[in-house]
Amino acid sequence: MAALKVLVGWAILIGLISLPFLYAFWRSWDRPSRAALDEQDRRIEERDTRDAFIREETKLREQEHLMALAAVRERRTFAYDAPTKEGIKDVFSVLAGEKVRRTEHELTIEQIAELETIPVSVSVPDIEADESPEDELSKDVRATPVPLGIELPPGVAGAQRERKESSWAADAEFDWPEWE
Repeated sequence: MAALKVLVGWAILIGLISLPFLYAFWRSWDRPSRAALDEQDRRIEERDTRDAFIREETKLREQEHLMALAAVRERRTFAYDAPTKEGIKDVFSVLAGEKVRRTEHELTIEQIAELETIPVSVSVPDIEADESPEDELSKDVRATPVPLGIELPPGVAGAQRERKESSWAADAEFDWPEWE
């Protein structure tokens, strides 16, 4: 029995000595590391920032919605002037084809037709039925590229960052597609 008491005493002593080591191991295994805590804090901050942006965007949309509703209400409350008898007579005369709207010169339909005729002194090209007027009129017209003197803001064109003094020519740096 004395041997059993000695054995139990040694077991208690070893247990008491190993207790801090086992606690340290359990603490390091059970709790997150510093890197995990930093990542957790970063994600919480990112979520809070995203939520703040969503709230601000919601406020902005609500403000735009209220402004649109106010504009609709303003358009609905705008009162149009009642048409005058003279204005109604003028509209009916135009619809009947008697005259064109009243200006400082009263014009009848015959006078307008006379003004719309092409005088003999104007040369009109003969265009065959199988060709389009654009082909006839654009024979001597050539498409020429025009250099654009546009300064692009930084960060828009990667090649432009190296040459900040020069201006961007559209045909020099852009590969235009072939149109069929």
